Amino acid sequence: MFSNDPRGPYLVALGEDAALLHPQLRAYVDPVPAGYQGRGTGVYTEAGLRLPLLRPVFALLGRWGIAFPERAVDVPFDICNSSTGDGGVRAVRIFRFGGRTRTMVDETRVVDGILTDRIGRRGVLEVTLAARVDRGGLVLESRRLALRIGRLRVLLPRILRVELDERAVGGGSGLQRVDLRVTMPVLGEVYGYRGTFAYAIRPGAAADTVEHMDEPQDAGAEPSQVVRFCRHRSQGRRCTRPLGHAGLHRHRTILWSDAGSDPARCAGSGQPGEPAATLPDGYPDGRALCPRCQRFVTLDGDGHLAPHDASDDGESDAEIARRRAWLNTHGW
Repeated sequence: MFSNDPRGPYLVALGEDAALLHPQLRAYVDPVPAGYQGRGTGVYTEAGLRLPLLRPVFALLGRWGIAFPERAVDVPFDICNSSTGDGGVRAVRIFRFGGRTRTMVDETRVVDGILTDRIGRRGVLEVTLAARVDRGGLVLESRRLALRIGRLRVLLPRILRVELDERAVGGGSGLQRVDLRVTMPVLGEVYGYRGTFAYAIRPGAAADTVEHMDEPQDAGAEPSQVVRFCRHRSQGRRCTRPLGHAGLHRHRTILWSDAGSDPARCAGSGQPGEPAATLPDGYPDGRALCPRCQRFVTLDGDGHLAPHDASDDGESDAEIARRRAWLNTHGW
């Protein structure tokens, strides 16, 4: 029987120990209010299968959306958490392995008093978990794994162990670190992912997809505030590191220096355009969507896009939010 406790599954499982969580982690495991989503974006320093011998097995798991046979470093990822409406949490994770994008979906609830995660399409893999707090971080350790096929539940041998460690990154960065490891006796770690991400609660229906995320929000920010990305581009690819970062620019596995960045002036300047469709409030107010930089730009008297840069450091949070709403309504 599902627990419909308003505290959500993690706080129910932790009990009084929930008070020991770092405030940033407490905000992460608190229930997501109706009409909102918990959204995050970050980079796994490494992710995927560590033991090539198991590739055929993980290729099958990949088809079910449970785990994946790829392995890479510096893997960008997104996460979207939402309430299931019955006391659970639904999480959608997007892994961007270079030319291959993978999606993992899971739903976590308290079932018959036990924290239970059902992973993959139709929750085909069930993992019961023990939750504890370690130095302010959340640690989840698997107790049993089972396959769910229709109404059939088949317990798996105790040859796999899953452990997840999630905690706040120090230094006031607003980031949090996740480290998931799947281990087997003798073989050690066979699969996992670890990295950091920024996370925040923001308005959005549970049906919205994480793929439509435009700009992530800082984990310690109010929903209206936006983590601003670096504005440099290389061959049209935008740097995915924070604004003002040190070192090279990066888009997925591609690195470049300031000298290798595209010119500031957008190549879409001067191209023919037409006023974009509007939202109910009239946005974008007669401007056209530039096909190169995906920003709304005024039209000159001849119906061409006015000269503009590919990015604008002074762009307001409100403009970013309205553009995101427009793209999610009318398409990219």
